[in-house]
Amino acid sequence: MSHVAPKNRDSESQIVETEVTIQNEESEDGEKKRPSTWVTSNYPSRALEEKMEGVVTYKLLVGIDGRAKECTILESSGHEILDRHACANLIANSRFSRPAIDDEGNFIEGDFVGRIRYKIGG
Repeated sequence: MSHVAPKNRDSESQIVETEVTIQNEESEDGEKKRPSTWVTSNYPSRALEEKMEGVVTYKLLVGIDGRAKECTILESSGHEILDRHACANLIANSRFSRPAIDDEGNFIEGDFVGRIRYKIGG
């Protein structure tokens, strides 16, 4: 689970950056605690073959259960395959330990904005 909480939909979101390379990074305990673990390090094969790199900026709609319900691409990498890879992995793997909270202390849906840099090599 992430130690980063989603923001109330009315508040300003901070962008969290993540880098994905073809090297595989495994966490010791296997948990998906940080945004950097939400997108697998495995490049889509076609993107690797065609040497596609780029930066995807995304927004997740996070439900009160701490799971991403929707993924929206705010800025494309320039390669649809990388954009789709990012959203598919984010929806499948992102977890938040606590939901957004409104001014009255109620759990609400919130937004989380991040950026993933797809890079081939070290």
